[in-house]
Amino acid sequence: MRRVTICFATALLVLSSAAFAVDAAGSRYISQLANGGPSSIRSAAESMYHTGVDDREVLDVAAEVLLTNYEERTTSGSYMDALAWVCKAIGQSGDSRYYATLDQVSSNASHRSLKKHCTKAARSLPEETDAPYQLGGVNLAAYAESAEPAQPQAELLSDTGKKTLAAGKHPFSVLAAGMSMEEITDLVGQPSNMTGRVTGKAFIPFYQGGDSSQMIALYKGLGRIVYNRTNAYSQTWRAAEIIEDSQESGYP
Repeated sequence: MRRVTICFATALLVLSSAAFAVDAAGSRYISQLANGGPSSIRSAAESMYHTGVDDREVLDVAAEVLLTNYEERTTSGSYMDALAWVCKAIGQSGDSRYYATLDQVSSNASHRSLKKHCTKAARSLPEETDAPYQLGGVNLAAYAESAEPAQPQAELLSDTGKKTLAAGKHPFSVLAAGMSMEEITDLVGQPSNMTGRVTGKAFIPFYQGGDSSQMIALYKGLGRIVYNRTNAYSQTWRAAEIIEDSQESGYP
């Protein structure tokens, strides 16, 4: 009878562990957060926000990325934008474990947009918890080492892009800010996907700058290229930012 009880308890433990295992999407988010650049961190956090991720292993990694970088990456607008999405992703979970994390960032962040988003996210969480997340709670380096880079879609690369990749160089190494979208496509090849967004400048009355909207080319396993126009009347999109990122999923 005792043996049956032990076997039954073991079976329950196995089932319990399986039930709480990170799923395929969660594993991809962890890889993007721990080992990616600002583009894949933003992509992971945005997906987490919209799909309602509440897995604590994934959220712990997100919290560690936020606490590790919010004071160190202030000169990078792309990083601050990505971390603002991390705040939103954590806040939507409703998990009080992360209130202290968001409160710390909202209180100490020097970047105004990041501060605003973390403050709003913190307000959506209960303040009381018996297990607050603390910096160092997970080992990002260990997660990063185990992360497999996304494989570039080589069939979409141009001949030049394929030769550059075969030579062990990054296809983006031949690019420079200011190049037109057409020139870059000839040099690198077709992106895995395209997306776009308006910036805050779109809401400034009578603003005629070309950076009120952006087009973004996503290259799986390589990174992304952010385009804008020189002015509101130009039809030519030019590279404003070239981001190498081996964890780029290629999804908007």
